[in-house]
Amino acid sequence: MASMIAIAFSARVAFAATLPGDINDDGKVDGLDIVLIAKYWGSAQGDGRYDAQYDLNGDNKIDGADIAVIAAEFGNHE
Repeated sequence: MASMIAIAFSARVAFAATLPGDINDDGKVDGLDIVLIAKYWGSAQGDGRYDAQYDLNGDNKIDGADIAVIAAEFGNHE
């Protein structure tokens, strides 16, 4: 009787593109993302508080346009 070997594979695929507005990369856009961006609100490239990770639209400042990215995706999840 031949023996059979079963091998189970488990893989998690990471995608380069994340959910827009999901600042903490937890797979959902929610109030926590707003709380996280609030610390950087009103900052711009060149000042000590600016962090490009929170500049969601890439315009070198963290303002209402970045909150709009979160608002457009609010409640969505991967």
